Amino acid sequence: MNSIDQWLEESEDNRKVYAQEGLILDVTESIWEALERRGWNKKALADGLGTSRAHVTQLLDGSRNMTLRTLSDIAFSLHMRVDVRLCDENATNAWEDAGPGPLRRPFS
Repeated sequence: MNSIDQWLEESEDNRKVYAQEGLILDVTESIWEALERRGWNKKALADGLGTSRAHVTQLLDGSRNMTLRTLSDIAFSLHMRVDVRLCDENATNAWEDAGPGPLRRPFS
């Protein structure tokens, strides 16, 4: 067992922090990928949001809490939409819980 696994086993709070940081990383990575596909940089996104480059930097490095409203604004500026899905924490494949409509139970 590595040190991260040990840390995760220590407490539920540690697992919660790990999940939070993982979500922040997933969202910011998705934004970076969208910026790259569009050929945009942080300045272009800031202009689209009507904010400063410094504010965008804080959002993308995780030092500023990104609200769902802000995430929606970012997607709108990129001419995209946000697709949020809740998945069973024990699902081994993302597609098990994926799909439109109500949350589905993973395959047994």
